Amino acid sequence: MQLFRMYWQRVLKRPGSALLWMALPFVFMVIYSLAFGGNDGGMPKVGIAVVDQDSSMVSRLVKGTLAQGPVGEMITLADARDLAEVERLFQEETASAAIVVPDGFGDRLLRSEPDTLRLYRNPRHTIGPQIAEGILGGMVTIGNELLGQFSAPLRTARDMLDQSTAPSSDEIASLSNTFFAAGRRMQGLAALRQIDVKVVDEEADEEAGFSMAALFFPGLIMFGLLSLSLHLEHRFILDRKNHVTDRLVTAPIAPWRVAIEQRLFSVSFLYVIGVVSLMLGAVIWRIPLRGVVASNLIVVAMVLFIAGWNGMLYALSRSPRAASAIASTAMVFLSILGGGFFPAEFMPAGFQAIVKWVPTGMANLGLTRALTGRELTISLPVLFAMGLFVLSVATLLSRKRIR
Repeated sequence: MQLFRMYWQRVLKRPGSALLWMALPFVFMVIYSLAFGGNDGGMPKVGIAVVDQDSSMVSRLVKGTLAQGPVGEMITLADARDLAEVERLFQEETASAAIVVPDGFGDRLLRSEPDTLRLYRNPRHTIGPQIAEGILGGMVTIGNELLGQFSAPLRTARDMLDQSTAPSSDEIASLSNTFFAAGRRMQGLAALRQIDVKVVDEEADEEAGFSMAALFFPGLIMFGLLSLSLHLEHRFILDRKNHVTDRLVTAPIAPWRVAIEQRLFSVSFLYVIGVVSLMLGAVIWRIPLRGVVASNLIVVAMVLFIAGWNGMLYALSRSPRAASAIASTAMVFLSILGGGFFPAEFMPAGFQAIVKWVPTGMANLGLTRALTGRELTISLPVLFAMGLFVLSVATLLSRKRIR
């Protein structure tokens, strides 16, 4: 195992390069955590600008409704003087939508006259404007229902305001009774506050403590191992071109031993980096490690395939530059099809069906589910068979290249 020891000695003499490669999935995960609202997995708030052209009690009520309760936890309101300021907020990416309360909105509302709140969508955003439209639509629906319930007392109050003489005490008392009666009819809506919704999921107990990191991090580890494997294969081919391997073959070490020891080093090194990264990621992002045995088996199968795949591509090429270009392109496709950049569970059903038959996709899906103690839904024997087959082909091709 002379060659195997030599490669490990290289790593131990210069561990900094190994640490840099191991840091790759962590860098991506930090970016994802910032993009998705930090470690708690919360969704970033949607920025909504409000142009109040009415400045009435009703317009202030509209803004107050948006700023309070569960709706206020989803959005961030910003006052804007006019549409020019709204455009500036759109360009600064601080607002996804803008609500314009037109002049005279409060008076028309109290007179039960039809009116319209205008919603402007930021053309640079996609999801935020849809959320804003849904919030405003729900608020308008509830507001219309409330106006319908209080239409009679509002009409009476409006008539009193329009008359030239001051209302009598009996008229005021009658109006109060009318508002009180309408309020009693609305008390039925208060019962809705006492109703809660409990989501029952068959896998709820199994997925306790599940986090977004458990969806993203396994794919990032896979991408990091693919990148590290390219670095190792590039080093092997440079050793061959610099006649380091030739000197070892004449040492005497048979070509097949050189090929096998190179594959063993790749597999062992990738496995160590993968397991250490997985454990550190579980501690940092509080990923519940439940299926430890299954996770280890999947990592082994994954590194068998990665070491074999990249070894096969490099063994078929005489030029390090050409091999690097081909392997890098293949790595991107394997990462995309394997859900390395975005979890496959968020993709359409057709894409998920393809992912389940790609080795990197099988490993990513299996590792994600193993970490949270769920059923793997992949075949470990098939994944191992794919990895061993590709590794065997890579060893045979490397042996012929060394001769």
